[in-house]
Parts: sequence; C-alpha cells; structure tokens
Amino acid sequence: MNEFDITSYFFDGIELLRMKGGIVMHSEIIQISEDEEEYVTRFLKQEYESEGVKFPGKLPPFDGEAALWGAKTVFVASQLLSLRDNSELDLPQLLPKYDGEMSVSAILSCDLCLRFLPKVIEKAEHLNTYNGIIQRLDSFLLTWSYSGIGRQPTNTSESLNYLDLLKSRDMIILLIERIIKRKALYTVHRQIREIVKPYMDNN
Repeated sequence: MNEFDITSYFFDGIELLRMKGGIVMHSEIIQISEDEEEYVTRFLKQEYESEGVKFPGKLPPFDGEAALWGAKTVFVASQLLSLRDNSELDLPQLLPKYDGEMSVSAILSCDLCLRFLPKVIEKAEHLNTYNGIIQRLDSFLLTWSYSGIGRQPTNTSESLNYLDLLKSRDMIILLIERIIKRKALYTVHRQIREIVKPYMDNN
C-alpha cells in the first residue's frame, strides 16, 4: 500500500516511473478511473513542488491537466508495447492529443512523466511495435519538445510547436541542462539548437 492509500496499477506505474524511471507492461489495456486520476494528479503536484526548488526562477503554477495527460500518455503507451495485435487499435481514443492551453506551466507539469516517453518509444522500436503507435508518440514530441530533447532527429523537416514558450531565460537554462544530461547537443532538433547555441557559445 502506498502513502496515498490506493490500490491502483496506474498510480503504482506512475510512482515507479517517477521514483526509478521504470515502466510496467501489462497483457491488456488498463482502464483508469476518475479516483485514480485524482490521486495521480495529487502525487504529481507533490513531485512538481519538490522539483521546483531547483527551478532557476519563480516556479510557474502546477498544471494538473497537463500533468495528468502526460502521465496517462506514458502509461497507456507502455501498455501498448506488450499487445501482440495492436494494428487495429483506436489510437486517437487511446492516445488523444492534448487539448488544454499550452504554457510554461503545462510544459513543466507534463514533463514530470513525458520526459520518459523517448525511452518508451525506443522500447517500442526494439520490440518492433506497430509503427502507427511510434509515429503518434513521436508527433507528441513535436509539441512537447522540452520532454523530447534528444529524440527529435536534426534532419527532420517538421517544425516544433510552441517554441516561443521555450525562449525565456529560465527555460533556456533548463533546455541547456537537459541537453547536457542527455548528451544531445548534436542530436537535438535544429530549432532547439538555434535557441540555446548563443548561450552555450558564451560559456
């Protein structure tokens, strides 16, 4: 039993993801209840505030909607990896696009879990998962480009979305830190590289 006093594959999966970066694959798609969503959102708010002490400036407010979307996306994507016959799945229903407002709050809140999506995609490629799933997950990282650093190839012709939200001083610091951590300077999307290069050249 976890500290939130709930028995839930979803909660346990997200807790494992946050604590150890691990994912759990199930033999079927796990349905998520509203109660589970509420507990996971509360848990992620605590995680956000804990990480926030290292934020370079004033921490933006937590965005529960974005955090929950990121958690559900990574959790459901992980379940799809183990399904043998997944070419007929309704991907827009299982992996819907985010329809909330995009903001720095949303980017940082969603990133609590979505930062692990590149690992899930790599696992999907290794398992030869249905390519439609990989394409859909990759398309999310064109919007959530902070979470996808190192995943987007430099030669892609597709442009990233909401780049203006990444151009504040605080976000540039976070971008540089993640690029260094993931050793992604030469694999990061060209538009991200253009944002941070002047700052990295001066240091």
